[in-house]
Amino acid sequence: MNNDGELFVEYQSLLDDDNGDGVSTLLREHVKRHLVRPLPPRLPLAAEHVLGLYDVVDAFYHDGWWTGVITRIVKGNDVSTSRKFQVTFQDPHEQIEFRISDLRLHQEWVNGNWVPYPKQVFISSGFTLWKEL
Repeated sequence: MNNDGELFVEYQSLLDDDNGDGVSTLLREHVKRHLVRPLPPRLPLAAEHVLGLYDVVDAFYHDGWWTGVITRIVKGNDVSTSRKFQVTFQDPHEQIEFRISDLRLHQEWVNGNWVPYPKQVFISSGFTLWKEL
């Protein structure tokens, strides 16, 4: 911890391409202590059956976890093809399909504990789904 109350962290999946030698390394930076928290619990392997339309999820995309909403479940063509979940993001407005292995139910860090995000709470909280312009 430095004098400003910041911790020096090294990310497990974010890369730093800005070191000048063309070689990517794990990103290291100083972060405010109150922003540091442990990883949330992972979904069990059978979790595919608990994910449904309009669930608020975190999707692993571009080296990080981004919060969105499941807006469509895409069935596989045959038994060997597992289904995918279309996730809609608010900012930026995007829709992307993900495998179950890249999704987790969204949880909030509250008073030192991970708390599951209520199902479909985004409808009453003003969360805006994808909108064609």
